[in-house]
Amino acid sequence: MSKAVAIRIDDELKRQAEQTLEEIGLNMTTYITSSLKALVREQSVPFELTTKQRTNEKYLEWEEI
Repeated sequence: MSKAVAIRIDDELKRQAEQTLEEIGLNMTTYITSSLKALVREQSVPFELTTKQRTNEKYLEWEEI
């Protein structure tokens, strides 16, 4: 059995994510399901969570999305 999940997300971020996923042949549901399966399997998120300030250029570019 599956359940529906509703989330709120910035319109532009959603558009960009859908475009990127389309380019690699996935849809949002498949991506989120795969990400949640990886979270459960690995017992961790696939990126660093920190309160440290970032100053590198790549991170600052991502923040501006």
